[in-house]
Amino acid sequence: MRKLLNSGICRNRCHAAIRRFALNLLRQAKGSKPGIKNKRLRAAYDDAFRASVLQLTPRVH
Repeated sequence: MRKLLNSGICRNRCHAAIRRFALNLLRQAKGSKPGIKNKRLRAAYDDAFRASVLQLTPRVH
């Protein structure tokens, strides 16, 4: 039982770390209206912006 609880806690911490990492990348992003909400929405529908936030180069098909 204790092992199950510990794995859940670890999973929550991992998700929190990934969320903080993503928010920090969005805060550093340039070229969009100010605000995390606007940047999150733009990254959701704009592949080129998402690639720039993740510091990747988009693939050309």
